[in-house]
Amino acid sequence: LIEDSPEDLFVTLFLAQLDPHEGELVYASAGHQCFLLGPGDEVQPLDSTGMPLGVLPGCVPSASPRTLQPGQVILFVTDV
Repeated sequence: LIEDSPEDLFVTLFLAQLDPHEGELVYASAGHQCFLLGPGDEVQPLDSTGMPLGVLPGCVPSASPRTLQPGQVILFVTDV
């Protein structure tokens, strides 16, 4: 990505794997933040686990596991 893009261009990424039966979420985020909502008014950020893609060579976001609680919703946001 670094070799094929202008110097000031980067890409954020949020990749998730969800097991709805077990309530297990594993995600990796390259500079892209999403959120867990509820139950109630609770908001938990799913923080980035790495740098945006195309900023530094060899940077790979790490995986972060979470256990979802009943009533929680994942909010994926974008700037498109």
